[in-house]
Amino acid sequence: MPLPRRGFLLAGGLAATAPLVGAGVASAAPAAPAGGSTDSAAGSAATGSAAGDSLPLNAFRLDQVALHDGLPADKRELVLAHARGYDVDRLVQVFRANANLPTLGAVAPGGWEGLDGEANGNLRGHYTGHFLSALAQAGASTGERVLTDKIDTIVGALHDGRAALDAPPRTPAARGKFGGAALHQRGCHQYVELPALPTGRFTFAAWVKPTHASTWARVLDFGDDDTRYLYLAARNGNGVPRFAITATGPGGEQGVDAPTPLPAGEWSHLALSDGDGDGDGDADGAATLYVNGAAVGSTAVTTPLTGLAHHWLGRSHFAADPVFAGAFDEISVWSRVLTPDEVAAAATRPAGGDVAAHPCDEAGPALRARTGKPEHLAPARMFDLDALIDACAENRDVLAGLHANQHIPIFTGLVRLREATGEQRYLDAARNFWDMVVPRRLYRIGGTSTGEFWRAPGVIAETLADDNAETCCAHNMLKLGRALFNQILGSKQDAPSADVPLMTYFIGLAPGSVRDFTPEQGATCCEGTGLESAAKYQDSVYFHDEKTLYVNLFAPTTAHWNETTITRGAHFPHERGTSPGIGGKGGRVTIKVRVPSWARGASASLNGRPLAVPAAGPYLVVARDWRRGDVLRLRTPCHLVAEPTPDRPEVQALGYGPVRLVARDPRAEFLELALHPHATPSGDLSRALRPISGKPLHFTLGGIEFAPFHEGTTDPFHSHFRRVEPTIAFGGVDSGAPNEGGFLDRVREAAPFRDRAPFLRHVHRLTADHPERARIRDAAASGRMSEHDVRTVDNGR
Repeated sequence: MPLPRRGFLLAGGLAATAPLVGAGVASAAPAAPAGGSTDSAAGSAATGSAAGDSLPLNAFRLDQVALHDGLPADKRELVLAHARGYDVDRLVQVFRANANLPTLGAVAPGGWEGLDGEANGNLRGHYTGHFLSALAQAGASTGERVLTDKIDTIVGALHDGRAALDAPPRTPAARGKFGGAALHQRGCHQYVELPALPTGRFTFAAWVKPTHASTWARVLDFGDDDTRYLYLAARNGNGVPRFAITATGPGGEQGVDAPTPLPAGEWSHLALSDGDGDGDGDADGAATLYVNGAAVGSTAVTTPLTGLAHHWLGRSHFAADPVFAGAFDEISVWSRVLTPDEVAAAATRPAGGDVAAHPCDEAGPALRARTGKPEHLAPARMFDLDALIDACAENRDVLAGLHANQHIPIFTGLVRLREATGEQRYLDAARNFWDMVVPRRLYRIGGTSTGEFWRAPGVIAETLADDNAETCCAHNMLKLGRALFNQILGSKQDAPSADVPLMTYFIGLAPGSVRDFTPEQGATCCEGTGLESAAKYQDSVYFHDEKTLYVNLFAPTTAHWNETTITRGAHFPHERGTSPGIGGKGGRVTIKVRVPSWARGASASLNGRPLAVPAAGPYLVVARDWRRGDVLRLRTPCHLVAEPTPDRPEVQALGYGPVRLVARDPRAEFLELALHPHATPSGDLSRALRPISGKPLHFTLGGIEFAPFHEGTTDPFHSHFRRVEPTIAFGGVDSGAPNEGGFLDRVREAAPFRDRAPFLRHVHRLTADHPERARIRDAAASGRMSEHDVRTVDNGR
């Protein structure tokens, strides 16, 4: 599938790739390699920029890129071993049972896939769909028959189940309030049967567009018969909306009527809260009816109804009442009572209840791309969430309070819609959305969300809890950004299992958190997306256009392209760098190798001859006639970087090159660490780390072990620590002077320094020149930093 040009390093990334959002990547004017040669044999090196044209890039198929031994391959093999041995008849057991077909003695996995699982079993098929995608991707990558046979089993069982059931009625679609809507044409007698829903304390909301003025047509009707029921009618006998509840028939109804009719042919927002009339959280037995976000009446409710048999939209329990004629959109049910402010907000934007919606924006463009038929694009556009798309296109951040993973896939679909339609609004929305999440809502491990929802931008330290970073969010941001990062690798436990995939759902980032690799019996959305991610680790390592190859991810792989093979042998991240080697016929090709943003001081060579390397961020570009055996080598040194959170700068995370380092410690409060005493004039803090022999990328710091987050263990860990620098110290020499006003940070802002001399001059300027001198003397006058302290700082180096 063509992708817009651009490499985009996702925070906490293993390396950058070409994302779905962004501008282009183009090469700047050529710069001669070291030694001055620019002939065709030596090739030419240039810097790639993050701007340029918008020509499409092409992704390699999974079977065109082989993954070799190394960290990603080790993780993938654990997942493939699980997939090879898993009995997929378990996954289709509920589908066969639903169609009254033999279940072959299989036992459903439990979790989301069992009849008694979460949400009363109404999430069945969720994990199975992800498992099926993972099998397809793994089969494409490896060609293993055992994997493709399992696909045949699942698809065949679903086909048999569908054939055994009566074909469902066709529900026409119409343009909705925010996206697509389900249309109930008058006379069609169609309605919706919902799964069992909460009663007693709940909120229902929907946009409705009645097309006829018939009375007593139901928006909803939950009940057993014409004696025990609760309903919301678009028009009662007086032509206005009515809610009523009873356990003794019409004569016992307790109800509330709206003051004015709903207009026919127009969208109106209806909401009903039952069990807490004033929204104060108390079960006061009252129900409130809302129209277009405003409360229009309440009534006392003394008739609790539970265990109702039917939960209908559009149909009444009274046979004489008409079926609702019109359209529904944004139907939501909450298992709690929303406050009046929350109901008002739900009337202004898409709002998801406790059961998340799944927009279909991406499916239509993909189908249209395969068939070339424009009619296959129309359904995708009917799912446009215009309120969200328009806000993001205008760069208005409305993400706070939204369910994160429900909305991320929308933006992947928008990029594809932009490709299919040329509508700039879609691409603007996707680009701006990316910037609203990265880095403003991104944890350093590469994940986002707290309790599955987004909070205000820039609030990171204050949200660290046991339910951060839903793994599905990382998977879907991966699809939008096309970058492999720490959370994806770290979401898989480094252990085999035949029964469950051992993937995370949430990743708690509170101090002393332990990763849970068996949530909900191992069968949820996040375990499913975890399987998918592992099945395609080689995805996005390379992209290409007609004459240019983009090398993006540092993973040991071989790509086959135009009768040329490109092999990368480094076992990253344990080996620093990448060495693309050329095989096959070779020929005139431009190779662009990503120089990651963390790779300060990178060096490159071509067949042993040095090349000029651009500053971290763009691409190293080499255009030449390549021959079998040519080797282009990029060495990427790693440095220790302390990354502050935006809301509490003293709360920080450690990065060593692209690797997130976490402290292995069971304490449930922030660890306190000092780093400046170990800093060099270059600003590198790596001297603070002491390598642990025999354990790659493991270090001690302050007597505490630090390890790569991508290692999938159940050790308690700290993703963040509290930075404490009480005194001014350089290179292990402590001046004893208080570090007031962030003095050390101001010194390091000018790093790196060429050597000791400019470093000392900079320190001298900060302690002697105006206007800094005035502030320091003010501090000295107040007794917080004496003139002796100032001299000690300057002379201590």
